[in-house]
Amino acid sequence: MGMTSVFGFIFLLMSWPLFAQTRTQVLPQLERKETQILPVGSLPVTEDSLLMSLGYPHSQAQAIQEYKRLGTQAVPGLVAHLQHPHPTIRMLALSALQYAWLPGTEVSVLPLLTSRNDAEAKSAWYLLKQKMDSATLSQWATDHFQQLNAGRVADLLVDLEREGPDVERMLQLVAQPRYWNAVLPCLPRYRSELFTPFTRQMAVQVKEEALCLVIACLIQQADRDPMAHEQMSLFLQNADPRVREMAAEYYRWHGGVADQEVLETALASEFDPFAGASMREALRMMAFRGDVNFPASVQPFEAVVDYARDVQGDAMFVVRTRVSRLRQALGYGDMALREEEDFPWVLFPPTRTFLSQPGNSFGFQIGEGEGPFAESVHLAQDVSWGEEMATVLSISPGEVKLALVARPSWGGLVVMEHRSPTGKVFCSLYGHLGPLVTVQVGEFISAGTKLGSLGRSYTAENGGYESHLHFGIYDAAYGDGSWVTGYMTADDYMGTEQKWLDPYRLYQGHR
Repeated sequence: MGMTSVFGFIFLLMSWPLFAQTRTQVLPQLERKETQILPVGSLPVTEDSLLMSLGYPHSQAQAIQEYKRLGTQAVPGLVAHLQHPHPTIRMLALSALQYAWLPGTEVSVLPLLTSRNDAEAKSAWYLLKQKMDSATLSQWATDHFQQLNAGRVADLLVDLEREGPDVERMLQLVAQPRYWNAVLPCLPRYRSELFTPFTRQMAVQVKEEALCLVIACLIQQADRDPMAHEQMSLFLQNADPRVREMAAEYYRWHGGVADQEVLETALASEFDPFAGASMREALRMMAFRGDVNFPASVQPFEAVVDYARDVQGDAMFVVRTRVSRLRQALGYGDMALREEEDFPWVLFPPTRTFLSQPGNSFGFQIGEGEGPFAESVHLAQDVSWGEEMATVLSISPGEVKLALVARPSWGGLVVMEHRSPTGKVFCSLYGHLGPLVTVQVGEFISAGTKLGSLGRSYTAENGGYESHLHFGIYDAAYGDGSWVTGYMTADDYMGTEQKWLDPYRLYQGHR
């Protein structure tokens, strides 16, 4: 390993406290998956031996302690290093500033957010997130959008979108292709047709995961133009099953009688369980409702929702009215119960990435003072983060015991009761679904049935979170359902009566 690579690796280890302290409240149980790679090249030279010692394993801890001891005395020298021509020196200085800081130092760090070196801009962002008032930092970055490193625009948008939507801001960004990657994760929450011309441009230029987000945007913008339908028919033939799955989701919302043949043809050759389930549900609804009548009254974006807090008063009434009208318009208001059948036992993952990108949030205890669930224990695996409107499947055959939509903190929620081949009875819980939950209480459904789609990020439809699935396994029958919750106290969790299991225990041998 070259010396510069060693510096990059040590910088990661050294910077972890910074990253850990700036984790979003939405992801309290997951570690950041950031990568920091310092530029490859010859080792830079500086007379500051203390700064350089941060890059060596044998002296790193001692250097950190020395910067803490020096405190404000070290700041002028570190600020001077921020002007060094070599990015390695600048990034080491940013790391050292975690431990030595003066009010006003941010003036020297803020310009690094515009660096073309993404690792440097990212390091500056996390340092400032730690040291600056969030409102001041957001305002500075907003005022300098045009100069910001594109990756930092993405970071900034995540914070701004938690505070609330802004159509004008989004329109300015979406008009510039260099910001598309930053904008797309947040764009599905916007339902205004003003975005549609730009979204259509994206649909012919982006690929794979980004294309899935584009289709989610077209769904929410209610783009029912014949050209959109034609494009979706092509997406049903895409090599990526995620794209086929999302194209079917589009038809679930906006498909009519004329679209049935193209979906039936696609389903006949579909091998992917998630795309297939999405196609079957779209066909079921299209046959039931005929031509869709998407009501104009559902177009505005939802009320702003603070993380994990209830939507209150009139806003909650507006949300539930919108969801009720939406479900009625798309055929979910008057559905008859499915006929009961004897389904074979099969075990499916609930989402496409459940096994390939496993979560690690079951049993995680939230820290003191960290939001409304502080000091409580998380009882499920939070998975599939950011996969807007992705399909959620029933993991095995069973009876639907609970099916709710637009509930505070939960959004859409489904609970099923199952009986394994050995006779063991247990329940599965699926939280933070979107408004079009497909099942009703009392239905018996097969494994691999589409229960719904993940609710969109930062909307009331999923409880106000970043899009993800809260997936829990309760090792007992449903009973009266009083056990349905997302968290419990640490004492209760350690007690003998709690029956929650890590969901991955069901899949041992399948991962």
